[in-house]
Amino acid sequence: MTKKVLVATSLTAIFVVSMLFAGSLTPAFAPPPPYGTVTGGSVTSNPAGNVYTFTVTTSGKIPHVPDTYITTTAGLVAYGWLDGSGNAVVVAIHPGAVDSTQNPNNWHPHTATLDGSGCVTSLSDPQGGVAIKGSTLSLQMRASVATVSPSTFSGPPAAFTLVGGCVASLP
Repeated sequence: MTKKVLVATSLTAIFVVSMLFAGSLTPAFAPPPPYGTVTGGSVTSNPAGNVYTFTVTTSGKIPHVPDTYITTTAGLVAYGWLDGSGNAVVVAIHPGAVDSTQNPNNWHPHTATLDGSGCVTSLSDPQGGVAIKGSTLSLQMRASVATVSPSTFSGPPAAFTLVGGCVASLP
């Protein structure tokens, strides 16, 4: 079980980093801002079980729109929740790389599948509600489209970027 959690956490971290560097593959990176450090998170369900809430808390205030770090250094920042078998729910921000019909230049959700190396093998564009309050980001998504559930989540969530389509941790 510990191995699965470590692998899932590593894959999540790699996925987040790859997402962060998708827009800019500059080798010299500024240190990530405090919102790049995850301090907690969860996946919960409403009483009826038809809506899941994905929550991540960070060390600093999460920007509502792309800030200088996102636009000039990282290119993409994301938070991800994995299930231990490569399925992920992700909330990403990556201005200039339109891959979503819902809020493409700001925070928006994806579901993804990662291979054993942490590389994205599938990506979808589900609808979901993203809310940011200080250092906490939450996503509400219909259970029928989520690829991770409260019972399969192998937390903690992670902040990451993508490099060449594969998850990388924040520098």
